[in-house]
Amino acid sequence: MADFKKRISENLDGLFFVDDTCIDCDTCRQLAPETFAESGDYAIVTRQPENEIELRKATRALLACPTGSIGTTEKIDTLSIMDDFPMPITMIFFITALHQNIRLAHQVILSGIRMEIGWWIRLNTCHIS
Repeated sequence: MADFKKRISENLDGLFFVDDTCIDCDTCRQLAPETFAESGDYAIVTRQPENEIELRKATRALLACPTGSIGTTEKIDTLSIMDDFPMPITMIFFITALHQNIRLAHQVILSGIRMEIGWWIRLNTCHIS
């Protein structure tokens, strides 16, 4: 649980804050980029949520923070937002490298992603010549 006494001074004043136990893992910035940003070795709050959607996203970040470094200055409803997890994601395909003579291409499927249908995928590389 985040400690207001350890609050990072760069946080914008308001409901959410990040304390100095943050490991700058990027989880909060992925879940609520409107609210959190990077500042040196920590994430900080650069903008407080302005509507219900932003509040929900910031609360998801609070719940997902692996070090419990995100806190609030007043009690908020986290129980209903816990039902948002696990969050479904879409499988992404992309080309990571393409030989200049177009003899070799690597197609990578992202590793370690739990799909919404409950399957685990693994890293696959396809060589095209």
